[in-house]
Amino acid sequence: MQKKLYVLCLMIVLCGGLVGCADSSIEADFNTDTTERNDSTIAADNFYETAITEYLAAKEFVEGENIKLDIAISDAEELVQSDRSVLDNACILTLQKTILDAKATKFVVEEMPDETDDILLAIDALNAVNYSDIIGNLVGHSENLQESQMQFALVDAPSEEYIIACLEEVPSIIAIESVTEFNDQNGMLNTDGGYTAQIFFASDFVNQTLVKGTSAIEKGTAGGGSIEVYATQEDALNRNAYLEELDDTSLDTGSHTVIGTVLVRTSKTLNAEQQEELEQFIITALTDLDGAVTS
Repeated sequence: MQKKLYVLCLMIVLCGGLVGCADSSIEADFNTDTTERNDSTIAADNFYETAITEYLAAKEFVEGENIKLDIAISDAEELVQSDRSVLDNACILTLQKTILDAKATKFVVEEMPDETDDILLAIDALNAVNYSDIIGNLVGHSENLQESQMQFALVDAPSEEYIIACLEEVPSIIAIESVTEFNDQNGMLNTDGGYTAQIFFASDFVNQTLVKGTSAIEKGTAGGGSIEVYATQEDALNRNAYLEELDDTSLDTGSHTVIGTVLVRTSKTLNAEQQEELEQFIITALTDLDGAVTS
């Protein structure tokens, strides 16, 4: 009987020990799971906060870049809307297109997303914003337009002295002479719609021995060409239209091109290539912003 009682007590002790071990194991597993979940939550929270910080920094940068772009666009639009005449209208069209491209390129900053992954995608989009090329184009084409405006100013009813000084810069021109009301063959000097100055020039592109006359005026445009200055571009264009009616007739006097309010004419004795070359030499001299000649 005592032996049975001993065995029973031993079994009870063993069972109690096993239960205690089991409870300790369960508690250890629970503590481990809880710690892992807490660490994961903390890491996720830290990652989210870091994403927010990066997003706000990227957003601030892009908003600053948008301000720079807006200023560049505004400056370009003001230039396009200016009432100043330009030598080359293509400069205006090019800048207008660049302005439209710039507006289409502008990045719209939206509200920050809620989810971390979406925030990261938004950060990538913000970091990809780069206006350097488009702002560079706006500035470059604006400078071209300003240059064209300044060039037009040089040939906007320039003085006779300015025209003569420019012609003296053309290597092929060997003689220059201005008409007066006493030797103006066309009778247009200082008349309504007529030129305010006419300057004839002789060129070594032309064999002067084959042209009648002893002076640049006597030889007329045949000796090289002439420059006619008008008060308005409309008057110059009207004169040019009249000369176009004479083209390919017995009264054809050679090439003629309007630049600003100035009509550049070259001799009909020159071939087309020579006419174009001489004309370009003259136009370059008249519109050279870096030259020492002033109007």
